[in-house]
Amino acid sequence: MIGEQMQSLRYSKKECFEAANILVVLEIRELISKELKQSTYKRLSILSRQIQSYSDSLDKVKSHRT
Repeated sequence: MIGEQMQSLRYSKKECFEAANILVVLEIRELISKELKQSTYKRLSILSRQIQSYSDSLDKVKSHRT
């Protein structure tokens, strides 16, 4: 079960990076403002760190069980 959660978290973190890349493209094409890109990027950065922190805590639980 923990392994499946960790895999899902890895996918989620990759999606955060993909979303950040999309923001850059949207800004380059002038479809969003620099301010919107920056504020959304900050939120994605926080989310990515939270995902990593939770993943790290699951990894500790997993290593203590074995």
